[in-house]
Amino acid sequence: SSQSSGSQVAARIGELAKEALLADDLASLERWVDGLRASGETPAFTERLGAMARLGRGDIGDALRVLRRTRQELDPQDHRRRCQTSLALGVALSVAGRPDEALLESLDALARARQIKDDRGARACMTFLAKLYTMTGRDDEAARLRQATL
Repeated sequence: SSQSSGSQVAARIGELAKEALLADDLASLERWVDGLRASGETPAFTERLGAMARLGRGDIGDALRVLRRTRQELDPQDHRRRCQTSLALGVALSVAGRPDEALLESLDALARARQIKDDRGARACMTFLAKLYTMTGRDDEAARLRQATL
């Protein structure tokens, strides 16, 4: 059906967008985000990636606003999307120099990942939490988390 092929295209664009984000290729990321918006698929994912592109450009306040709004609009029981959005918000808060708030968001993301038994999501949260602990001089906690993710 055309709808499932549309979903497949959107999924592939989503993968390409994630690759661009990881490669720190903001121009490509923004193009893929525009493509996702045009496809109408997964608005929360699209908004989250768009916010990460803004963050990369230095539009920190804008990224924070988008991520907070996106999280607010999600179903509180949608633990997967809430986890992903809270983790993205944690990253944005850390870039904004607000490590305590970033820590709270990341802990929320980790709790949700564990609730739905998402091991990959939990590992991503713990890796980011270890970075946050290192940033705030809490090296013992960081070392314990790094050990737990091995």
